[in-house]
Amino acid sequence: MTDDPQVRLQAVQKIDALDMILQGYHQQVEDAVNAAIFEHDSNKKAEAEDILTIYHDFACRVKSLQEKSESEKTEVARDPGAAEAWLQNVMEEIQKDYRRDCDLRAQLHAALDETYTTEGLP
Repeated sequence: MTDDPQVRLQAVQKIDALDMILQGYHQQVEDAVNAAIFEHDSNKKAEAEDILTIYHDFACRVKSLQEKSESEKTEVARDPGAAEAWLQNVMEEIQKDYRRDCDLRAQLHAALDETYTTEGLP
């Protein structure tokens, strides 16, 4: 890397900050999934309507995380394939956020490499 302690510290801090953001996203999604699973497991005799409501609630919470605000509660869609489409949309949003975070990480590494090259650092 570099012998300049200040540059090294800044690089490590930026990488750590990105790691914390990714870890936070992962933890929030994992918590929401675990809560939905726990809720479902607490009532093994849940009917189809209950399961649909659990998935809908989970999807709304994921949407809130993605928008970084409370999303308004909507009615559970009962059209054929609506739940699958809703969950597909949630998965696309999660993948989009993940790709954005990966892109930011790649940009950070590219900028650091460019800085090292410009400064003539190893």
